[in-house]
Amino acid sequence: MQHKIMIVGIAAILMMAGIAVALNNGSGVFAADKPEKAAEVIIPVGAATKSDNWYEPQEVEITVGDTVIWKNEDGAIHTATADDGSFDSEFLFNNDTWIHTFTKPGVYLYHCVPHPWMKGKVTVTDTDGTTPSPTPEPTVDVDDKKEGDGEMTIPQKLIIAAIIIFFFAGFGITVAFIMGGQSRPQK
Repeated sequence: MQHKIMIVGIAAILMMAGIAVALNNGSGVFAADKPEKAAEVIIPVGAATKSDNWYEPQEVEITVGDTVIWKNEDGAIHTATADDGSFDSEFLFNNDTWIHTFTKPGVYLYHCVPHPWMKGKVTVTDTDGTTPSPTPEPTVDVDDKKEGDGEMTIPQKLIIAAIIIFFFAGFGITVAFIMGGQSRPQK
């Protein structure tokens, strides 16, 4: 019985983790749909602990209608989140990719939500080649909360549900072990 409970708990966690990963493409698309004209930004191994070079390259220049592909090669979870809120990759796990097409010229500053010191920049020029004036630095620190930041994404909810299931499955195994595998006390 204990073995079955543990298997069910592990299966539930793996299922929810798989669903979280499948839903984790945010407003972008999966890498299988990679467009022909795209700039690639790699999140390298150890990016969260480096003093610089968090995104390789840290600055990208593209034209309106082009895309940027972010790929997380690090073991830690990262994001590519615009400081102005115009795009958000949500969580990128190891080897995940996320693609975003830029439809307006501008200078887009972005950061990693779990590691806000990781910063990058995408400059999107108009089709005539003119470079827009830089977007001013945000006056709000990326660590500050904004209205609506308390909402959890679907992958975050699934991960928390998996943790809760795992906890209670472990609790049930412990209770069963203490009671000697019996579901009710003997008279």
